[in-house]
Amino acid sequence: PDLTAADGVFTKTPGFLPFFGTSAAAPHAAGIAALVVSVRPGYTQAEVKKAMTATALDNEAVGWDPNGGWGVAMANGAVAYAKSH
Repeated sequence: PDLTAADGVFTKTPGFLPFFGTSAAAPHAAGIAALVVSVRPGYTQAEVKKAMTATALDNEAVGWDPNGGWGVAMANGAVAYAKSH
């Protein structure tokens, strides 16, 4: 993967506390991408990806790795990157 996103989140839905897996992580990644686009509406898909990967929280080996890509997408960093580039 190029990037991972948070899972193991808390919800109010019975039976999903905590909520793990792709079904939890994908909405987080999409939400972060939407926040990036909200501050830079003209960004291309590649620019959104760059904002997210450049600011990801590295959670495995330093740099890119086959299990976690560049790391976990972080909203604050991705939005700050988009505002400054």
